[in-house]
Amino acid sequence: MPVETDADRAAFVADFGEPVVWTRAGIPQPAFLAIFDRPTVAVEFEAGTAGTFTRVASLSCPEASLPVGAAEDDPVGVAGGSFRCAAIRPDGTGWCAVDLKR
Repeated sequence: MPVETDADRAAFVADFGEPVVWTRAGIPQPAFLAIFDRPTVAVEFEAGTAGTFTRVASLSCPEASLPVGAAEDDPVGVAGGSFRCAAIRPDGTGWCAVDLKR
């Protein structure tokens, strides 16, 4: 059972969220708020050798905010960038993480 309510989740994204436009079947859906994150991650190919950095983009939002039928490879616009959905990972409490790809 989740500790927070739908109102709690809505308040959280209202404070920290960015507008997201999700496109389904070529039709942009109404914008919703989600927390956009794009941390820098170090990728090391072999211990002791040179590696590289990558920026992995993701969204965190109430699961109910996602458009009906949201699926992998749907176009997603957020923070001036264009992405595609890589995966939708609900956590079972009403919140979900959405992995994005270029």
